[in-house]
Amino acid sequence: LAEIDDGSCEYEEPPQVGCTDAEAINFDILAEVDDGTCEYSNPDPDDNSSNDTGNQTDNQTGNQNSTNSTDDNTEDVNTSCITPDGTTYEDGETWGKTCNTCSCENGEIICTTEVCDSTIDDLERTQGGFSFLTGAAIGFIILIVFAIGAVLIITQSRRD
Repeated sequence: LAEIDDGSCEYEEPPQVGCTDAEAINFDILAEVDDGTCEYSNPDPDDNSSNDTGNQTDNQTGNQNSTNSTDDNTEDVNTSCITPDGTTYEDGETWGKTCNTCSCENGEIICTTEVCDSTIDDLERTQGGFSFLTGAAIGFIILIVFAIGAVLIITQSRRD
């Protein structure tokens, strides 16, 4: 096994998995393979219809509207939102998610779907935990090797 990646290794990028249905509240614009996690806003908790990706909408994440009757015959509507990680947001509250923002609007989670700019470090990590050097880092290493080689050649020439 190689201990240092000299740039000659080729890696096949694993496909990005996530919810591929644009109608879902957790749609992942970068997903290439649907992983069955799509969630839908569904005001009727008894409606367990399926979407075209085979996901069941039996949970109500993202749409937590519930109506409770009070003694004076007025309705108390709960319009908070609960995200897939269990975080609760109140109606009108906004939060950031990568380069996009989400907000809770009348019990429904609404998120922007902008494509985020990637950030590139000299050392990239893949989903499998492997690390490799980017082209910029490899170019810098090659430049250093050539510079060291030139210094050695000049030093050797002066000794002769």
